[in-house]
Amino acid sequence: MPDGQTDTYEMTDIQETQLSLNATDAAGNPATITVAPDGWVATDTEIISLTPSQDNLSATLSSTGKLGIAQVSVSATAEDGTVLHGILAVTITPSEAVVVKVLPGDPINR
Repeated sequence: MPDGQTDTYEMTDIQETQLSLNATDAAGNPATITVAPDGWVATDTEIISLTPSQDNLSATLSSTGKLGIAQVSVSATAEDGTVLHGILAVTITPSEAVVVKVLPGDPINR
């Protein structure tokens, strides 16, 4: 995925996952990057939360329980000082039903 393009990911409202970075050079070979502590950003923290690792090269993505779409973006610096950006669009969907309630309506005369 070239710099700045958006990839997509889907998970439920009760899930979390580990995000990692895969940097490559123009020929597809592994490349070294660094990420600042504020390099990981969630566009809507009411839908998702991010917890970067100590080296900032990975992060835990967690749903908050709310449904919707948010983006994760990360800014990384290549060894030559070039700033690169990665974007992941995250869709949070409902998890499976675990409770069923019987709800009465308003009483009416027969």
